[in-house]
Amino acid sequence: MYTGPSSGISYDPLLEWVLAAKWGGYTIDKFQEQSTLIQSFVMAAYRCSNQMEAVLQWESQKANKAKSSKRGKR
Repeated sequence: MYTGPSSGISYDPLLEWVLAAKWGGYTIDKFQEQSTLIQSFVMAAYRCSNQMEAVLQWESQKANKAKSSKRGKR
């Protein structure tokens, strides 16, 4: 099992491998045919993309919360 660095969520690494393959536009068979180097690059890009999306979502939620608290003070 793999535990994410900050989320604490555990899952089988195969799930992340499958999701990275799909994210990268590969079928499972085509992804498996790729070298381990290419697979690693796709996995790293997939993880970075997910991290960036999480940060953007977090910041958006903070901004929305700040806006809603300012509206409530009027």
